[in-house]
Amino acid sequence: MNLFFNPSLNELRNLLSRTNNETDVHHIVVDYDGEVLIDPELQQPELNLDRFKFKLNLYDRPKNFIKNKSDKLRALFNSLKEGWEAPEDAYNAEGAVN
Repeated sequence: MNLFFNPSLNELRNLLSRTNNETDVHHIVVDYDGEVLIDPELQQPELNLDRFKFKLNLYDRPKNFIKNKSDKLRALFNSLKEGWEAPEDAYNAEGAVN
């Protein structure tokens, strides 16, 4: 999913559906090109998550977000879009979505 290309809620739903549902906290990061990644540090343990444009911590199981008409999914989607559109220094990189 890439925020630069005006993604849909369905794209976020598909991304979350491929995520390990057993992890307690998920790190959702957005790169400067708009690419959204979930838990990239699992593939690259030495990866510094602070190098991304912004980061959200997800304290819930991803499968709970992809239920039909989930308010949580829409809130997460809106947080991602707002973080992408915000000036770099206006976003709190320690943000969390519950």
